[in-house]
Amino acid sequence: LAALVTPDRTLARRVAARLEKLGLKVDDSAGRPLEKTLPGGFLDALAEAVNSGFAPVTLLALLKHPLTLMGREPVEMRNAGRLLELTAFRQAAVGKGFDAYRRAAKRSKARTGADGHAHFSLRRLKERDWKAVEGLLTELERIFSGLSALMSARGREVAFGTLVKAHLAAAEALTTAADGSASALWRGEAGKELHGFAVSLLDAKETIAIAPHEYLELQRSFMAGIAVRPRAAAHPRIHIWGPLEARLQRPDMVILAGLNEGTWPATVESDPWLSRPMREEIGLPSPERQIGLAAHDVAQLMGAGEVWLTR
Repeated sequence: LAALVTPDRTLARRVAARLEKLGLKVDDSAGRPLEKTLPGGFLDALAEAVNSGFAPVTLLALLKHPLTLMGREPVEMRNAGRLLELTAFRQAAVGKGFDAYRRAAKRSKARTGADGHAHFSLRRLKERDWKAVEGLLTELERIFSGLSALMSARGREVAFGTLVKAHLAAAEALTTAADGSASALWRGEAGKELHGFAVSLLDAKETIAIAPHEYLELQRSFMAGIAVRPRAAAHPRIHIWGPLEARLQRPDMVILAGLNEGTWPATVESDPWLSRPMREEIGLPSPERQIGLAAHDVAQLMGAGEVWLTR
């Protein structure tokens, strides 16, 4: 039995991803943060694009996301995103918003016939390509009309549940496949976890009223801390644990990873609300106790038959 033990969750995910490329499915005891999964990242990218007023970078990130299909085949969708980038975004001053992108695309098209100095990548475009860009912008405007209207409301609060419903409606419209199915967002372990998260938001947060510009960060705060744990069978002899889980295990080989100051042991920060004398007076442990616990974990794991110390 071999185990990698580390408090660094980013390092743990990197190791798990590298092992998966080698054909080894390893169970990370902490799971994977929902916002780092494909559907969780998509939902966040959608909210970021709307919150930014559809700035070019955020809109492109959304259009090039693997889950974005808009009723097209994946190759067709990727080509549509590249056409928009080529015709509208490769200019000095583009602006923000779908109307601005239409004007930018028209300027690009005008340059191909007027002075002949347009880049060859623009000159080789056919009329159907320019129509495809116009059609994509019109479709995006339709999909985002409800959520954009809510997010652009100034000086008034909107029910959080209303924003969530508009957010999810836009997400399903964007992830609709060529066969008309809109289930891609909810597939797999991460999709099921996201579905549960969405239902909890609709059930528990209906009565909250917020300023629209607060929605992105509020949604992120609710999603933070939700982990997706694989249900499929993992490798029976290779594990990734945090120090807490490793305390009750006895592997034959241990790799202690991330032995860097600030990571293991973690940096001790002063409490902004309770000083050390105040903590002592009410019976709370000192912040330095965490360093002692980290040292205890290392000493205990050093008792394995084979130990690797890495940093």
